[in-house]
Amino acid sequence: MKVARMLGGGLGVVAVAAATAAAAAIIPGQASAEKAGQVRAAAKRIHFIQNTTVGDAAHLKSLGYNVIDVGPGESSSLPSGVQGMEWTGGAVCDSDGIMSWADFRALVDRNIDNAKVYGYFIFDEPDSKGCANIASRLRDRADYIHCQGWRGSYWDTAKLHPKVDNSGNCLDASGKVIARKSRQKAYLVDEYSHNYAGVASSLTHVDIFALDPYPCNKNGATTCDLTQVTSAVTNAKKYFAESQLAPTFQVFGGDGWKIPSQSQLQSLIDAWDAALPGAPADVVYSYRDNQNGGPGDTYPGLSHASNLEPILSAHNAAY
Repeated sequence: MKVARMLGGGLGVVAVAAATAAAAAIIPGQASAEKAGQVRAAAKRIHFIQNTTVGDAAHLKSLGYNVIDVGPGESSSLPSGVQGMEWTGGAVCDSDGIMSWADFRALVDRNIDNAKVYGYFIFDEPDSKGCANIASRLRDRADYIHCQGWRGSYWDTAKLHPKVDNSGNCLDASGKVIARKSRQKAYLVDEYSHNYAGVASSLTHVDIFALDPYPCNKNGATTCDLTQVTSAVTNAKKYFAESQLAPTFQVFGGDGWKIPSQSQLQSLIDAWDAALPGAPADVVYSYRDNQNGGPGDTYPGLSHASNLEPILSAHNAAY
């Protein structure tokens, strides 16, 4: 689903603070989440939530979110323990004000040493069939994020692009792989028609590819079609490593969808966790309402469904 971004966007460089503890109330799936948390005492996932503002950060941090969606240059204003995924524009075919190549490079250059920046939201649901050269353009941006610290003698000055091999490694002038200076991430949301082949890792070099089938309550259905989750993961694994794939938890309604109930959300989360146990991140769409075309076309988000917060908080604490 293509939804125009009305607010700032944003993901960072260093390890983020551990998520807060789950809410004390007993909720669906809490026992299993606590058990999973005991098994996963190691590294925490990135928990990213879209359609947020800097002002939402304190509340979302209390729910265990360590990366939030912010506009370009806004990450530095976030509180300790929260990083920004900086939105650089782009949806379907550049319909959402994609940042120019020069402005993009300048933003990444300014942020190279900014530990508050987790990464960059480089595109939302690109149309790989309808947009000319979209995969190579995404790759240019991902490569710049990864390698822009190695300009100078290692740089293709004629094109202002880094030298990068097909695995996304930065290369010196002789073609030798060199370590990345920047660890900031390139984040991409799905493909307009779920055509994963058109934006495969080998073509785009993105770090995190968020899958976004939204299976709950479409067109009046009373249940969630969880087969959409397993189908998306099976197909995406042909083109991405599991360590690059992130589930998107549906927490919105509007235009034929409805915000899931507590039990539906828990079932949806459980399905994603079973399908992608090694995911580096998970994503919630969406926190604030999103207007996709105007006030009459509104998708209400988590900010209008506080009953779902304990479920998400428990999950964030466990993973």
